[in-house]
Amino acid sequence: MKFCLPIVSTLFFGHNVAAVDHDVENDPAGGFIRLRKRQGAGNKNTNSNSTSTLTGVESETSLYESRIVGGQNANKMAYPWFAEGLTRREPNKPYHVCGGSLVTREFVLTAAHCAAEFEKWKYYGFGIGSWCKDHDDDSCIGESGVDYKAYSFKKDDVYIHPAYKGSEDRFAHDFALVKLNGTTTIEPVTVNPHPVTTFTYKLWTAGFGVTIYNEDNPQQPAILREVEVTYMDQEKCSEKVVGLTSNMMCTSDIGKGPFLGDSGGPLYDKTNNKLVGVVSHGNVDGSPPAIYARISDQWDKWIKPKICQEHTLPKPGFCGDNGSITTHYAFQTYHGKYLRFFDNGIVDQADILNDWEQFEIVTDHSYDTPLVAVKSTAHAERYLRFDQDRYKVDQQNFINSYELFKIEYMVDSRQIALKSNEFGTYLSAKRGTFIQRYRLGNFGKFKLIDINRCALKNTNTGEYLSADTQPRDYPGMKTSATIGNSEKFQLIQYESYTAVKISQYDTYLRFGDNGNDVNQQNHIGAWERFDIEGDSGVHGTFYLRNQEFNRYLRVGTIGDVNTQNRAESYEAFTCVQV
Repeated sequence: MKFCLPIVSTLFFGHNVAAVDHDVENDPAGGFIRLRKRQGAGNKNTNSNSTSTLTGVESETSLYESRIVGGQNANKMAYPWFAEGLTRREPNKPYHVCGGSLVTREFVLTAAHCAAEFEKWKYYGFGIGSWCKDHDDDSCIGESGVDYKAYSFKKDDVYIHPAYKGSEDRFAHDFALVKLNGTTTIEPVTVNPHPVTTFTYKLWTAGFGVTIYNEDNPQQPAILREVEVTYMDQEKCSEKVVGLTSNMMCTSDIGKGPFLGDSGGPLYDKTNNKLVGVVSHGNVDGSPPAIYARISDQWDKWIKPKICQEHTLPKPGFCGDNGSITTHYAFQTYHGKYLRFFDNGIVDQADILNDWEQFEIVTDHSYDTPLVAVKSTAHAERYLRFDQDRYKVDQQNFINSYELFKIEYMVDSRQIALKSNEFGTYLSAKRGTFIQRYRLGNFGKFKLIDINRCALKNTNTGEYLSADTQPRDYPGMKTSATIGNSEKFQLIQYESYTAVKISQYDTYLRFGDNGNDVNQQNHIGAWERFDIEGDSGVHGTFYLRNQEFNRYLRVGTIGDVNTQNRAESYEAFTCVQV
């Protein structure tokens, strides 16, 4: 990043994005968008709220080359958590387009406008711990002082903020999360979740953005670049930027800031060692402000809940206070049975999934690699324990070294193994019970089933979904103003669907009569399968869509429960922990 005018990798526009004097054009060199002046258009932005002058296309090349000022090579270990976005411009040769920040050991926070182009620009991963660029020939691996590694990701593990609409909404909510295909050993950056209205000290941004712009061969620095930037008061910035929102923040430097290829990278508070923003966009003529996505505005609303919902175990420490429901888990064996805590400290197997087969995963973050304890949800303060006798597995009423495990994931991320941190042995199923084994085989692999227990509250009426107790072949559903046993549900997450179980009656929510009736069934078939749709699944406002009929669960104004072919206010629910 040889820093120059505050123009950012993928987004170039004047202060008033609605101005019609320029066309938006994709650049063939790196997937960014820039404004190209229309034939005969004037240079002045005539909007009364703006003081900027837009530069015409005739000076485009000299603009990019002549204004590259400011910035410096970053010191080794200054940004060990920096995520270098990788795509392929030439066969087998990595090329950086967007940046990001490692916010957990498996999640990168970047810009939505970057993630929206991942498939088009053939991204194949993120390089974590990158300080020098030539990782393709191994010439600088290890130079950064951290264990650099490139991680791939799946298309389904890219999460763009649901409110992001690109230029239609002036690039508000420019956030995206990417779940890596693996867990890095590098320590993530600490995020500042608290609203900060002003900074009396300098902030920093960093990246591998191009130093000299050329459509055919953009020049990138060999070393990660950084630049010091000045926070701009939100009110002053709003005078220059039409449509500035609370999820944006600005810096005010002339001739300094991120450039092409730096989008998605960090805005970093070095004074407190906290990540505060994501590089978003800026002005094509080089005048301030440069605009970033403000993390604190969306941390509690979307970023943290989404991470905690999608993160594999063990989850980050901040997930313990996210205000969402506690997730219950079941461990299913190779033969389809379930880990169970029986009476008298016995740990055995069960054929069906009920209360004694449900557990919480308690994470101990005091170790270099977080460890977990398996806690029963039905028996007060009872934990899975490996005894000194290498074969014995039982229960304990406190957590000590014998109750702590490492979670190992198989190729199928929903299949895990529990390895004792004390003895190095694995939990293994054997003849209706469990033992310890040093070798991991099929009997030591478990399918981890997510179970969420809550009351389903309609956000429009305030009523709770309730199971009817009237005897009939398929009991119906109604609503209730209070929570009792009939209002308690388990949202059981299987690999391709969610089942809604009525805890009191061991029945499941069902759409019948070609999707027009809502009732109950005592087993799971095609009509009992749902998708959870919403900003944060059951951790926020969500909708339940039946997979068979493509219709949504709905609560009416007079307490009726039915279905609808669209998701609006009467179809929106929240999960109240019970």
